[in-house]
Amino acid sequence: MNQDSTVQTGISRRTALRRGAVASLLLGLGVPAATGQVSAATKPELIEAMASQAGLSKADAKKALDGIIDATTKALKKGDRISLIGFGSFSISKRSARTGRNPQTGKEIQIAAKSVVQFDPSDELAAALDLIPGAGTSVASGGVNGADGPAER
Repeated sequence: MNQDSTVQTGISRRTALRRGAVASLLLGLGVPAATGQVSAATKPELIEAMASQAGLSKADAKKALDGIIDATTKALKKGDRISLIGFGSFSISKRSARTGRNPQTGKEIQIAAKSVVQFDPSDELAAALDLIPGAGTSVASGGVNGADGPAER
């Protein structure tokens, strides 16, 4: 099957790659590769990248990453907002209860209110990932305005 699955969903390949790369990068699930594809980035791979870039041992890099995750989790549990200059901000957002629809049966269902973690990328990160049209270039799209037109935000 050679057909790109993004064509079937009605969004451009560029948009799908951008959304996938952003979500993966922010959630630590993947990093954009030079080919525009998203390759897996597991916690051990992130630890190795941190160790090599900072000149730390893998054990020290693991302690640092675990400390960041722990501190972020504790702050969010308290309701605090975490701002990382040049990267973005994490906060808790409340979603109200609403009526939804079961896509398989079409029946209306009640969706309960809940709190979710929200991430707002900084201008620097958004520009680096080409989320702001004209503010940066994307390897995946081949430039600011590739064949698919301007980026969506």
